[in-house]
Amino acid sequence: MCLSYEAVRAALRYNPLSRFPAVERDFSLVLSDGTTFASIEEVIRALGLTEVASIEAVDLFRGKNMPEGKFAMLVRVRFESRQATLTEAQLTDFSSRILSALEQKLGAALRA
Repeated sequence: MCLSYEAVRAALRYNPLSRFPAVERDFSLVLSDGTTFASIEEVIRALGLTEVASIEAVDLFRGKNMPEGKFAMLVRVRFESRQATLTEAQLTDFSSRILSALEQKLGAALRA
């Protein structure tokens, strides 16, 4: 199958870099066994925060320091705005909303 030049050009997407800095926040979560990263990402995306640029699983921990039936996952969320530099108040609000949703929907807790 050979694609036409127009089809190839249409498939290419260019997103200009934001003039404003991105900010990353790490969430070290204690979760029940069986909780997937996909479900964590789904809960965060469902909040509809347009400033969420990316969500990634950074680390996973299972061990003797974890309660039975639990594991820890470090989730990194990258926030970015195309209109302005994000303020600490905005970032705190986004983080609180994310944690609240993860607690309510998945029973997640911040790792101490």
